[in-house]
Amino acid sequence: MYQNASVLVNGNQAAQRPYGYVNFYTDLTPYLCEGENEIEIIADNADTPNARYYSGAGIYREVHLLTAGNSYITPEGIKITTKSQDAIRSSHNPISKAFLDACDEYGLYVMDETWDYWLICKNPYDQANESFKSWWKRDVDSMIGIDFNHPSVIMYSIGNEISELGTQEGQTLCA
Repeated sequence: MYQNASVLVNGNQAAQRPYGYVNFYTDLTPYLCEGENEIEIIADNADTPNARYYSGAGIYREVHLLTAGNSYITPEGIKITTKSQDAIRSSHNPISKAFLDACDEYGLYVMDETWDYWLICKNPYDQANESFKSWWKRDVDSMIGIDFNHPSVIMYSIGNEISELGTQEGQTLCA
């Protein structure tokens, strides 16, 4: 809803939630009276500007009034899980052709990833050095060349845990 959200019923605070990015449910029954009731939703925008919320508006997530009898299950009250997996991320390096062949055969989606480094070494022997600057375009071309006829490949990642993105040189590489 928004940070420091509150729900008031007939002037009484029925619920309060400081973190604005999570769902919450409140039983309003104890606050209701016979006849007409006033339900007020408050998005406290007093602490602005802030970096975590869009401070140009009030409520920015949906708010619903759900009705039920004395016994009910909240919308997220029943969890149904399965153990099936239908996608793979190649995590820090391009996936092999043999693995891509298997993904094509079994119908798995693939996000093929290039590196977990660019210019800043994570260990003394990785290629985050002048070699990377000289080879990265050819390495990407090679990965795409291997992936080209594999329908399992649905997206690419130019890297994970790349701290260089926060530097000017990293931004130049992304351009």
